[in-house]
Amino acid sequence: MVIWTCLLAAFLGPLLVPLYVREQPRLGGLPLFYWSQLIWIPLSAFLLVSAYFLARRRERAGQVGRQ
Repeated sequence: MVIWTCLLAAFLGPLLVPLYVREQPRLGGLPLFYWSQLIWIPLSAFLLVSAYFLARRRERAGQVGRQ
């Protein structure tokens, strides 16, 4: 369940455009739309890597139980 949550958040987060299609507040001269998109890049990478390691750990736990 946690794995799917990580994957869905990484996929659906940037698609929620109505939440951040504004110019204010500005950060470093960039409107909210641009800097929120830039935040999603490392956040999505973190979520995808987390999902990978969780799936890998789950798979290894299943293999250890079978031996």
